[in-house]
Amino acid sequence: MSEITVVGAGLAGLVAARELVLQGHSVRVLEASERIGGQLASAEVAGRRIDVGALQLDARDDAVSTLLHRLDDAPALITARPLRWWLATPSGVHPLPSVHWWGVPAAPLAADAVAITGRRAAWRGMLDSLLPGPRGASAATLDELVRVRMGTGIAERLVAPVVEAQTGRAAHHVPLADVPGLRHLMLQQNSLARAVTSLRLDDRENAEYVSIAGGPSRLIDAIAAELERFGVTIELNAHVDEVIDEGVVVAGVLRPGPIVLAAPLTAANPGSRTIVTVVLDADRITSGARDAGVLADRGRRDGVRRVLDLTALWPALLQGETTSTVLRVEGSAAMTIDGAVRAVGELWGEWDIEQAVLGTQRSTWASAASPAESVAAEHPECVVAVVGEHAHGGGIARVIGTTIETVSALAPESPPPVRPDDGGV
Repeated sequence: MSEITVVGAGLAGLVAARELVLQGHSVRVLEASERIGGQLASAEVAGRRIDVGALQLDARDDAVSTLLHRLDDAPALITARPLRWWLATPSGVHPLPSVHWWGVPAAPLAADAVAITGRRAAWRGMLDSLLPGPRGASAATLDELVRVRMGTGIAERLVAPVVEAQTGRAAHHVPLADVPGLRHLMLQQNSLARAVTSLRLDDRENAEYVSIAGGPSRLIDAIAAELERFGVTIELNAHVDEVIDEGVVVAGVLRPGPIVLAAPLTAANPGSRTIVTVVLDADRITSGARDAGVLADRGRRDGVRRVLDLTALWPALLQGETTSTVLRVEGSAAMTIDGAVRAVGELWGEWDIEQAVLGTQRSTWASAASPAESVAAEHPECVVAVVGEHAHGGGIARVIGTTIETVSALAPESPPPVRPDDGGV
């Protein structure tokens, strides 16, 4: 097989290039932008390198740990501290119930749940323990299940805002299948509340809060360094004009040979997700801490969805520096830096927040407008694989796992190269 061209130098493209080289293929990577890494990116804020792109990964998928084990000089996985989240409501900012799952309370009458839902809604939630186990089991969405088992009050005042703030989706758009094990446990234990307790005991929720020491962009650094040792060329600002049966056309020049599409060739949806990083002088913050962070109230005009305290959650993410507090504000394209800072002050109860700001940075991330499979279908002779978020869905672990699985199915060209540090020439 002739040289394989990988289109896209994001996480999927770099992982694909590495796997192809290890299969013995000659590989070249084309990247349309001026940098590699895609949505795994960092920026200098207040003199510190801080990741401003994708941050969390699912530890239940061992694809990341497997890749890290195989990389030279790979960063380590880190787990977030088990801190409580707070929720902004019309009555103020309250800590979420100590035991909950996406806002579904294990004890609807507990004081922390009642403070958010009200006592009447809490008593309706207690009917869950009296209903037959199968009631609501046929629900298609999480919202439908909670309304049947625990009532409208808990569904709208607790579950809906938590789900929307944490996932960016409305609860009525979250399929019940997206909460693995919940339906089975509810049928087994005849109670949604008891099913939530079992899920928490299984510690599945904490698995969502895992990252990489120094930030996921360090993973990009490690893969890129290995590709450089293997002699793989990465061309930046290489805009693909089109894909034809013979190969890929870049700046009017045909690059013949097989192609792995690791990036969409269509225009992206602009502004689908915005992140504002705010670095504060820790000595000038006078209000009490909000533990892991605050989930914003629904329908905010400033576009703010949630605020994470990275310093509290992942000290190792920031390499142990303690003189400042790093907050990550996530929201829609409507969110500005000024709006994010004001929201932090409001949600933290820190009204003079501007006096503590050391630095800010705003990043907007787009999602693919359409999948690349259509290009592959039109040119099956040259497109040998399609990988990445646009092909298999998002998430660091999923992108890595599906990319390795897809590329591994290609036939190896020759014995893989010997690593330079293993005594190779």
